Amino acid sequence: MSPTYTVQDDQDVIDLVNGGEVHAWRLPADAPFNMMGVDMQELIVWLADGHVVVGTQGTGTFGGVQTTTVQQFTDWGVPVVVEPPVG
Repeated sequence: MSPTYTVQDDQDVIDLVNGGEVHAWRLPADAPFNMMGVDMQELIVWLADGHVVVGTQGTGTFGGVQTTTVQQFTDWGVPVVVEPPVG
């Protein structure tokens, strides 16, 4: 990941896909960087209390294709049921 990030002074309110919301600090990478062969033009990480990652947003280029991805992480610590594949 990026060697340095800047932490914003106050928190954003993030509306989560599960209908909740969380207050989180926005940490943008200070400069573009390379991550496993992907040239990252932007990476933002949102951290809630206890340094829990609640979201990321990144724009990167690989093989001449640029894309932006956004992820949210919810329900940390809640058990997950994984169903076996059918067939």
